[in-house]
Amino acid sequence: MANNRDHTRVTSTVRSTSRYRLPRNRPITITCPQCRTKIHQTLGTLERQSSFTCPSCRCVIEQEGLSSAIKETEHMLDKFLDTLR
Repeated sequence: MANNRDHTRVTSTVRSTSRYRLPRNRPITITCPQCRTKIHQTLGTLERQSSFTCPSCRCVIEQEGLSSAIKETEHMLDKFLDTLR
């Protein structure tokens, strides 16, 4: 049985602005690193929350740096789109 104090961190440290913006209402699936349960959320919801709890094992998944990771992805997409022009 999982402990409520089990945590998983997702980190990234990029601060950039981008012309391309990922749709925040896009549904995505995250797999709990502890019990492998599929958790369905929107990108916007995940970006706004600092953590969430797996509904199955109660593992707390901390999303520190998720906003930065999204910005990094948007910046990379900008660079890619520039190469197509």
